[in-house]
Amino acid sequence: MTSVFKSPLDELLPALHVLDGLLERSSQLAEALHSGGERAATPQNAGSLRQPELALPPGYPRYSPAQSTEMPSSQIQPSSRLGLLQQQFDLPIFDLDVILIALAPELDRRYEQIYAYLQQDGRSVRPSVNLVLNLLCADAAEKLQRRSHFAPIAPLRHNDLLQLSPPQPTNQSSLLAQEISLDPAIVRYLLHETGLDADFSPSRSLILATVPAEQTDLPAPLVQQISAIAQNSSSTQPIRLYLQGPDAVTSHQFAQVLAHQLSRPLLIVDLDDLIRQPEQFRQRLKRLGRNAWLQNTVLYLHSVDSLHQDTTNHLYPFLINLLAETNAPIVVAGRQSWQPSADWGLGIVTISLTVPGFGDRLKCWKTRLASVGLTVEQGTIEALADRFQLTPTQIQGAIATTQNQLAYELEPASIEAVLFQAARNQSGHHLNRLTQPIQPRYVWSDLVLPAVQFEQLQEVCTHLQHRHTVFETWGFDHKLSLGKGVNALFAGPSGTGKTMAAEVIAKSLQLDLYRIDLSQVVSKYIGETEKNLSQIFTAAASTNAILLFDEADSLFGKRTEIKDSHDRYANIEVGYLLQQMEAYEGLAILTTNLKSNLDEAFIRRLRFIIDFPLPSVQERYRIWQHIWPQSLPLDSEINWIVVAKQFDLTGGNIRNIALATAFLAANEGDKVTISHIQQAIRREYQKMGKPMTNEAFEDLS
Repeated sequence: MTSVFKSPLDELLPALHVLDGLLERSSQLAEALHSGGERAATPQNAGSLRQPELALPPGYPRYSPAQSTEMPSSQIQPSSRLGLLQQQFDLPIFDLDVILIALAPELDRRYEQIYAYLQQDGRSVRPSVNLVLNLLCADAAEKLQRRSHFAPIAPLRHNDLLQLSPPQPTNQSSLLAQEISLDPAIVRYLLHETGLDADFSPSRSLILATVPAEQTDLPAPLVQQISAIAQNSSSTQPIRLYLQGPDAVTSHQFAQVLAHQLSRPLLIVDLDDLIRQPEQFRQRLKRLGRNAWLQNTVLYLHSVDSLHQDTTNHLYPFLINLLAETNAPIVVAGRQSWQPSADWGLGIVTISLTVPGFGDRLKCWKTRLASVGLTVEQGTIEALADRFQLTPTQIQGAIATTQNQLAYELEPASIEAVLFQAARNQSGHHLNRLTQPIQPRYVWSDLVLPAVQFEQLQEVCTHLQHRHTVFETWGFDHKLSLGKGVNALFAGPSGTGKTMAAEVIAKSLQLDLYRIDLSQVVSKYIGETEKNLSQIFTAAASTNAILLFDEADSLFGKRTEIKDSHDRYANIEVGYLLQQMEAYEGLAILTTNLKSNLDEAFIRRLRFIIDFPLPSVQERYRIWQHIWPQSLPLDSEINWIVVAKQFDLTGGNIRNIALATAFLAANEGDKVTISHIQQAIRREYQKMGKPMTNEAFEDLS
């Protein structure tokens, strides 16, 4: 549809002049037929009857002109809108005359009076099938033949170009009595008007003024790709694109820029909203495709995931029909990948709208912060851009949240802390439903470990802090297809600090921490474990959060020898988890109490393996000293080195004892004394199934 159209009158006036002549001759014939009968029906005496014309043969066109009479369609140019309508829907010439007769009252109401006169009823201001056949057919045989143009499968009705309705809503009338009216969208098209059908709101909207690329946040490579698509588009091969990405705003901007470069309006459709009325879905999609062509738009269908992921959905073929039959550019958007089997030979091109890289995120943070007047150190901006894989929309949301929070708080925290919290809030919504969020409270000074393990944990942080330098600046992302994230195994007995270490890392990097209990994820049903894991990693893809997979022993084990099908599927589940961990561009941590159960082949795929040993006497001494809050009243005479030597406890045990001790002291309204500690130690050993004798406490007195 690249023609430069004339005005509606310039296009239609020659045809309407021919129609006027046809109607004038028909009126003269009608007058001659009625001259001997009762008074003719007019709009003023609607319903008056005249003597039936029995002189004419049955079915003979009452007002038929001579066969040589010129028809209105002879004046329609192929480049006009009506000519293009004929080409698009493969309409016979006869159908153009039908459309012109139905369109005429939209231009001049005198046609209503003429139609009422010819139909002998002042209420019948729309042409009936009988009137059209009387006007356009030369004899009874042609009139009978042309009835097929009004059949449900005929182009006029199959494409919803016109509707037929009885003269009275409650009447069951013959086909000849049915009144013809053009679809409002066809009327708007032929009269060069814009607008949408009211019954589609709020499912869709028509944007006439699309935006150029420079007014969006789209990265330069994506803009160049849009330009290439627009330049290579053709009417013989309409654009078919699938935009896959997590950010609806980026997809929306892509469609806007494409429409702008094609010099077309953008017709936006929410498929989720249409699906809520499944009984109308097919018809509404069909009308959407037709409207897209009529309005010369780019059709943008978003929220397609719920429909196209399930190709067995009975509504799915209607979407495919829309893509196959609509001669207009169509852009479809969703979060999940488009299934190749769902293409049906349409040649749909998938464009991955991934989260912007570090450089684009850094630029966006700087630009947006400067635009609102927030001064932030360069290191903080780089950390935000590196640790949070946010879209421009999410960055804008985080900055707006920061502004509001700084304005509302009487004693606001530092801008850095508020920005990091706002960034975390932008990215963790989907994980909350699948995992257990942990609020990190521990810092490095709370962690008591041997020097080697302490250094290993700090190296984990280093890998995350300098990821953009190694992968993007130095180019390692071109060398590796997987393994860009950081995965680690924390192995050791319960209570040795594995979860605390994960909290320390999260607190240090100001990232969210989510715990996943693998014992709850693993399913006895084949395939369900992979499905559960897929949901977790899909939700985590845009969060950059730290994932803590606890109780890995429920999934890992020595599977070197495959004895039955359960062993084989257990290997598949483990392999799937490690594959997802390697692909995840964040930190994923596995914890296990029994490192010996892990297969060596799986261990080699982990970047970090950190052993958490039982604490030594000196480490237990440090834990005892640092476990107490500063405000807690504590007897200064307690000999902590003796306590540490006497009781071989883990950090988790000591934490439990300290908390129990505090409650015992609070109950007595006294400070914490050695007697409280003795009682709490006794209870902890009882929990472990290790009763204590009084001799064990002699050295504490």
